[in-house]
Amino acid sequence: MADVEQAQTIRELLDRSDFVSLHARATPDNAHLIGRDALAAMHPGSFLRNTARESLVDEEALDAALASVHLAGAALDVFREGSKGEPSALLRHENVVLTPHIGGATSETLLQGALMSKQ
Repeated sequence: MADVEQAQTIRELLDRSDFVSLHARATPDNAHLIGRDALAAMHPGSFLRNTARESLVDEEALDAALASVHLAGAALDVFREGSKGEPSALLRHENVVLTPHIGGATSETLLQGALMSKQ
């Protein structure tokens, strides 16, 4: 594909991308994969989306990047609750969308899961 370029490092990928979308398993090695340094490597006006696992993003660093308007916005369907069960502090930003982690909960996947559990 002519419009596809391969980045050699995560930092290069972050620097060259307008949109960064996370789709990875959580492991001890990738906790806070997107932290202060990674967010600073993203160019101003870029967007972050996390539909993977909440541990991949340092939410305090994300909050700071959004407050400084370095990032244009963020969309997450995995995130920590605020302290004492309160809503996430990220909700204070108008350029943040938080949704439940149910994107894969279609009637087809639920049926397939039920069928697999019977096997």
